[in-house]
Amino acid sequence: MTKKYLNFNLIDNLFMERKFNRANEEIDALLKLYPENINLYKRKVDALSKLGRFKEAEEWIDNNQHIFKNRTENMKGVVCQNNGDVKKAIRHYKKAINLSPYDWNGYIKIAQLYEEVGDLDQAKNYYEQAINLGEKTYAFQGMSRIAVRERNFELAKHYLERIIVEGGKERFAANSMIDLAIFLEEYEIAYECLHFLLLGYSDINPEKIKKQRYFLEYKLGIRKSKLRQPSYLLEQIVDYDEEKFYERNQNLEGYINNNGFKFTISEVDELRELLESNKDQITSKSPI
Repeated sequence: MTKKYLNFNLIDNLFMERKFNRANEEIDALLKLYPENINLYKRKVDALSKLGRFKEAEEWIDNNQHIFKNRTENMKGVVCQNNGDVKKAIRHYKKAINLSPYDWNGYIKIAQLYEEVGDLDQAKNYYEQAINLGEKTYAFQGMSRIAVRERNFELAKHYLERIIVEGGKERFAANSMIDLAIFLEEYEIAYECLHFLLLGYSDINPEKIKKQRYFLEYKLGIRKSKLRQPSYLLEQIVDYDEEKFYERNQNLEGYINNNGFKFTISEVDELRELLESNKDQITSKSPI
């Protein structure tokens, strides 16, 4: 493993640990060694944005246009987006796609921002343009989200299926389908998708899968009559906060995007009663 690789890996780890000041210092040090590496310039923008130094990030982009070249407008859009200035971000992304009309990334970013502010017609327009350019994953996922917001659940399923058929992203689609199926209370479909992930991929997030598996088994009655270690199920899945429950169940987009679990208040009470009645049987936390 080369020293260069180790240094780049260190920056990634610092970002993960949210040590952005230190990451910024490491980037500056690496730029002295690799002054033409565009990824370092991008990471510098990311670090400054994470630190809330948006004006400095924009100045950095302007001063290094010879490095960013046709990516300049896109990077400015990223800074504006991180700063919460959606309108300005869209303007920069539109300039970016004018410079690179065959790069679908810009269309996806514009579509996602329009979706964020609720302009669904414009969002669909840009997702469709990305699809025409060959993007078969994020665009279909975006169109699926919009279909959910418009309460057209069959169309939402259709777009998720297209991720598999046309994009070949079975794993990506399965994750999205689980969330959609849970919302629609089609737990058998969700359970089948979950098993597909468990059988097909060894590097999936075990905690998320664990929570989804226990939730679906509870809903399908697999665990309802004989819950082993109910304290673990309760501890891992249930957040007993009425406001959060109502907010989660009323906010469709938040429910889908945050992978929320649709337990009702009565079901939580049932789990609590089950916990009380099985105290003597609880010996350890249950593995998945």
